[in-house]
Amino acid sequence: MRTLPLFVPVGVDQVATVLTVPDGKAKGLVAVLAGIGRHHVVGGTFAGRLAETLAEHGFATARFDYTGVGDSPGEVTSWSPASCSA
Repeated sequence: MRTLPLFVPVGVDQVATVLTVPDGKAKGLVAVLAGIGRHHVVGGTFAGRLAETLAEHGFATARFDYTGVGDSPGEVTSWSPASCSA
């Protein structure tokens, strides 16, 4: 398995992302999303273990922190379900 950290461009900013891929061809890709609120998944223990377990079963994962959360730069002026698309 390989773990690949990267920053994905989003608008004028970027989002911290970690890809975990199995050895060999992946069966599919699982997006690991944080809950609503100021939760981070890039540095989270649960998300990291989940990604490793999925890789052991042949699935790649992409986990990212929302803008202004965890390792993603940016400022969050308010946090509500309506603002998650930003």
